[in-house]
Amino acid sequence: MERKGFIGGSDVSDIFSIPPYGCARRLWYVKTGVEPDYPKDNFHLRRGKILEPVAAMLYAQETGHKIRKRNLRLIDDEYPFMAALLDREV
Repeated sequence: MERKGFIGGSDVSDIFSIPPYGCARRLWYVKTGVEPDYPKDNFHLRRGKILEPVAAMLYAQETGHKIRKRNLRLIDDEYPFMAALLDREV
């Protein structure tokens, strides 16, 4: 899994267990490769993946900003455990 080797922006809510989605235990499972004791697939995750392009399109229409689809990995030179995977760019 691409995100296993670093801490990214999506991990912040998990690190601090910020409700309603954050869970430090879940993040530990993901980063260490331990099989989780909860379902890995659910309605909310599937819905989010399906609606992501729609949300990006609506954002572009509402703001007038151009959105580009990207598959870009940014890694901090000084702290390589900090990185980001960009799906889209404004």
